[in-house]
Amino acid sequence: MISKLSIIAKPKNMTAHEPPLGLISTIVIDDMTYWKTQKRDIPDINGIGFHSAEDMFLGLVDIRNVEIILSPLIAQGRDALEIARCLQNKGFRGKYRVIAEKLLSAKLIIDDIREEAPDVDFDILEI
Repeated sequence: MISKLSIIAKPKNMTAHEPPLGLISTIVIDDMTYWKTQKRDIPDINGIGFHSAEDMFLGLVDIRNVEIILSPLIAQGRDALEIARCLQNKGFRGKYRVIAEKLLSAKLIIDDIREEAPDVDFDILEI
């Protein structure tokens, strides 16, 4: 399944892109391995880091000064609730936004995630 993030991004190179420490304001979490196997290169966009969900869970992603994290509803078998809990446990206080097609249960998902990760500013961007 192709995620909405892989369609939105316009690829340029084949390596994960992360600007120098302190300059990242946005992180995109998705299945970067899938992007590569589909010959979708990882975009080279200033101020944006692209990472797999597993990298974040393993603590390989520095989220200290990040303003916003974007992901699909499910990334590498990890759903938005798991990602929000992980961000909560890591002390993330920025915005976490899921990009998804129109959802019938968006309010339910938002309420559940906000309850489980109250310090994370969570919402769903429906496209």
